[in-house]
Amino acid sequence: MNTPALKSATSIEAHKKNLTETEASAEYGMSVYWYRRSRWAGDGPRFIKLGGAILYPRTELDSFFDARLVKSTSESSTRKPSATGRA
Repeated sequence: MNTPALKSATSIEAHKKNLTETEASAEYGMSVYWYRRSRWAGDGPRFIKLGGAILYPRTELDSFFDARLVKSTSESSTRKPSATGRA
């Protein structure tokens, strides 16, 4: 039975603004270890640190992964221009 109150609560949870590393891992397919390593290295998505809690804004995760979309394996999602202006 799917009551309106239950359906509404489920919708709110599904559109949660900030995710824990475990929730982000489940939703975006990267391991919890990857999130921890990327925080340490500074090359992952931006995050919020509140005391000991780490939260990832959904908008930051979407932006981070969208910026790495490529059309083929010959493309590099992390290319940076060289001094000559070529990647």
